[in-house]
Amino acid sequence: MPTLDETAYPRLKSQPIEKELLEIYTPSQEELALAERVAREATAKFCFLVLLKTFQRLGYFVQLRDVPETITEQIKHSLGLLILPVRLAGYDESGALTA
Repeated sequence: MPTLDETAYPRLKSQPIEKELLEIYTPSQEELALAERVAREATAKFCFLVLLKTFQRLGYFVQLRDVPETITEQIKHSLGLLILPVRLAGYDESGALTA
C-alpha cells in the first residue's frame, strides 16, 4: 500500500531521510544561479529555493511555515547560511509572495 506522500495528493514527509534531503531538496547549481538572478537578499533567495524545491516535489505551492525544518535546514546549508534574518511564518503573511 502506498504511503500518504506517494498518493495522488502528495505531502511533505515530516522527517525525510538523508538520502531524500540530498537528492530531492538540495538545489542544483542551475537552481542556485536562478535564485541569484531573481532575488537580492539572502532570505528571499532562501524562500525562493524552498518554494521551488517543494513545488518540484509536490506539484503545488505550500506555505513556508508548513515545510519541515529538516528540509529548510538542507536548503539553508546549501546556500551557505548559518541563520536566517527573518522567521518563515512571518514571510508567508508579509506579502512578499505576491509582489
